[in-house]
Amino acid sequence: AMLFLPAGEFRTMVLIDLPLCFGTTGSIAAFYAPAEVRQGRSAWGAIKRLPLLIGLGAGLAPHLSGAVWSGLRSMAGEFVRTPKKGEGLSRYRMGARIPLAELGLGLYSCLSVVAALQTGHWFAAPFAGLFAWGYLYVGYQVVRDQYGAPLLAGSSEEPAVIAEPA
Repeated sequence: AMLFLPAGEFRTMVLIDLPLCFGTTGSIAAFYAPAEVRQGRSAWGAIKRLPLLIGLGAGLAPHLSGAVWSGLRSMAGEFVRTPKKGEGLSRYRMGARIPLAELGLGLYSCLSVVAALQTGHWFAAPFAGLFAWGYLYVGYQVVRDQYGAPLLAGSSEEPAVIAEPA
């Protein structure tokens, strides 16, 4: 839409685009900031973290949507618990899933940032950037967890041995 619609004049952006941007994020802030205050944290800290949470929420959306559709399609009768390390074989099988949706949406959102900047849609560019960051971050984390190094530097695959008191 940014490629085909001309960028509005400053007055239109302030009267239409700015309230839409604040309206969509304001509802999230109105929920998140009081929840953080209730937990004994700073409301200002919550507001500062809000853009990262919006991006992360967008990045998780394809994976969570797939999980919901999978659950709706297969009405399995019993819950199979995820095995812990070292418990041996179980009925649970987890296949590696390459995050094609997340990475594809991340690249598409990067193109949206470029299009927003080239066409003068100044309020759309930061939001497209948040979405691009969220999708690419989640895609990177999935690839890293499935094919990359352990989560913590210096951690090993072997579980730690805890000595029993004598």
